[in-house]
Amino acid sequence: MKLVPDDASVTATYGILPHLSHREQIYDWPNPWKMAYFGNDDGYRLPDPSDIEYIILDRRNVGDAEQPLVDALIAPGGEFEVLFDQDDILVGRRVHGP
Repeated sequence: MKLVPDDASVTATYGILPHLSHREQIYDWPNPWKMAYFGNDDGYRLPDPSDIEYIILDRRNVGDAEQPLVDALIAPGGEFEVLFDQDDILVGRRVHGP
C-alpha cells in the first residue's frame, strides 16, 4: 500500500479494498475494464479505464476469465509497470495509455 499515493485512482481485488476505501476513486477489480458488481444498470457510469493509475491485485482473487487482462496490462510495453509482485500480491503503476 505504501507504493500507492493517497490521491491515486486504484482498482483492487475485494480483499484489499477496505485498506484503500478512503480514496476518492477506488474500484473493485475488474472494474472499470469489465463491468462487475457495479449495480443494476448498463454500466453507463463506469469510468474510463485510462483514469486508473494503479492496480493492486491479490492474484488468488483474479478469476481465470480476467487473467488474460492482467497479463496484457503488465506485459512488456503494456499499460502498467510492475512495482511489486510477491506472495500473490501485484502492484502496478500506469506508465502508458490504453
